[in-house]
Amino acid sequence: MSHCKRGCAIALGTLSLLACNRETSAAQPIKTTAVAPNPSVVVAAKSAGNKLSVDDIGVLAKGLTQVRLVWSVPPGTTVNIEAPAHVRWHSSDGLASAPKDLDVTGDTLKDGVPLVIEITGGATRASLSGVIKLVVCDDVNHAVCTPVTRDIQLGFVPSGTSPKVDVAIPLPSAK
Repeated sequence: MSHCKRGCAIALGTLSLLACNRETSAAQPIKTTAVAPNPSVVVAAKSAGNKLSVDDIGVLAKGLTQVRLVWSVPPGTTVNIEAPAHVRWHSSDGLASAPKDLDVTGDTLKDGVPLVIEITGGATRASLSGVIKLVVCDDVNHAVCTPVTRDIQLGFVPSGTSPKVDVAIPLPSAK
């Protein structure tokens, strides 16, 4: 590689590390539908800006289903384990109880947000909505960090056969 090309590559790499990655909000969330019939099925979710909606997550009609919101992060990005992280649930409908809010560090949420979901007897649908705030950084030296907010609307139906379901939440690149 010539000195000029190498210098340009280094300059572009440096600029990308210094760039600030800001998310933009879209007016409407992208909705996805997913039924999880198998143990530990990962339901992929899509987002528009910071809004996310996942409908028809299959949970057990009777009993508890372990639903885990897991992070889908681009290569080179990780959750900042030292930064504050917050989960606030604003509303729930058709659930035996709403999950508790969390005020923790990213270390607690680095592998996702565990939820215990139980649909109330006779309900044909249930929902949960809230906000998750955390920070993602480049995984090499944390030189670039980006605060992330996800407004989440989850819809549950008593059609699942698995007591465990993972829902993949996309997070942006920190580079």
